[in-house]
Amino acid sequence: MKTQLVKNDLKYADQIYRGSQEEHVRTALTLPKGTIDDTRTFIESTILAETEGKVLSRVILNEAGEVIGHTTLKEIDRQNGSAHLGTWISYPFWGQGYNEESKHLILEIAFHDIGLEWVFLGASKRNIRSQQAQKKLPYIRLYIEEQFPKELEKIEKQLGEPCLLHGVNKINYVSWENKRKSHLTI
Repeated sequence: MKTQLVKNDLKYADQIYRGSQEEHVRTALTLPKGTIDDTRTFIESTILAETEGKVLSRVILNEAGEVIGHTTLKEIDRQNGSAHLGTWISYPFWGQGYNEESKHLILEIAFHDIGLEWVFLGASKRNIRSQQAQKKLPYIRLYIEEQFPKELEKIEKQLGEPCLLHGVNKINYVSWENKRKSHLTI
């Protein structure tokens, strides 16, 4: 598998629209039904927010170059070295490892290029699938709500429902990365 992350571009609007409007994806993310124009507006505003340093957002492509999802570091706080991560994968590609691989790629950017110390991953308590996907990440710290109550509050306010908070810190991620690299060189 060779997942790629590419910058947002209006040329991906139709594919992003179709993927984000799939019933399974919309339900999991509590997205309203939208239009292609809403998707174009989303892409344009995301590109602008990225130039302002507020987010880092990427389209996820599979090995065939198809748009299979979207991943975003949002609420980037350079002063505190943290951000929140949101990802969705188009339903036909669920269960194929793309979520985990795209997380590795975006976290590499978060920790090595941006220099963050923490990336938070939240999930609605009713979104069991997202919770299970997060638990598969070998470097994640689970149930850190008490350690970071303000970050939990942000996610619950955004989603409007009770959530769980997990996170990845740079130390755990780099340790995992080094172990993985050492196994590849044997």
